[in-house]
Amino acid sequence: MPLKTGTAPSGLRLLSCLLALVLCTGAAAKPSTVTYRLRAADGAYPFSARLTFHSQQADSRPMACSGALVAPTWVLTAGHCFRDVHGFRVSGPPPVPTSVLLGRTDVGRAGGVESEVQEVRQSLINDVALAHLATPAQGVTPVAVRDRQPAAGLRLLLAGWGATDPARSTPAGHLTLGTVAIATVTAAEVGVHGIAPSPATSACRFDSGAPYLDISYTGRPALVSIEGHGPPCPHASVETTSRVDILIPWLTAQLGADRSSLQVSP
Repeated sequence: MPLKTGTAPSGLRLLSCLLALVLCTGAAAKPSTVTYRLRAADGAYPFSARLTFHSQQADSRPMACSGALVAPTWVLTAGHCFRDVHGFRVSGPPPVPTSVLLGRTDVGRAGGVESEVQEVRQSLINDVALAHLATPAQGVTPVAVRDRQPAAGLRLLLAGWGATDPARSTPAGHLTLGTVAIATVTAAEVGVHGIAPSPATSACRFDSGAPYLDISYTGRPALVSIEGHGPPCPHASVETTSRVDILIPWLTAQLGADRSSLQVSP
């Protein structure tokens, strides 16, 4: 299956969630340019990260990915977002200069936080990486991480910066949302399928690393998995995402001085 990167081919309760997105975001969500995702309300999910890769090379690496702030200087994203010209995942300095935008739902508006990625740490468990920011994301609260195995049937909210049209070769300028349900759970991955606003709700190009959030337990978002790969979008098939509950010991070991800021949700 193709990865959801710049090189991929085109393509509280959430069941009542065309209106329940009002509850999920704290404000009404506006329709985006597509029917399989909704435009996020201003200020929604400020921990959702937009990663931009500033490469001058005509190679197979992505131009953008999505992610989630899990500590003041750490963004969790897909491991394959950081890879060399041969397609191998990279740890250490990012293979190309990489900037991160947080705290804003529209790239054209003021506010939010921008920083640069200084270092990448790849997980050996699944397709996940931590990106260390040069400066803390002041004023942006990191998302909590679920510490239990997710169950089939649980509804999750996808919040990503992927393209809003499968034919687009650039990421969206606005954060978009969609509701999915868990179809399968394995030792390292979660399979999800679209629920709302359409059965074809799915991740698209540049959504790699986007957070899948459970907001049903406390009304506060908790990270369950991040986007990995799937069929060309939009689609009604199963999308592969990476579990984060199994990464908590690794996260705790990697965060260093930021360890105490990691929020774990039951």
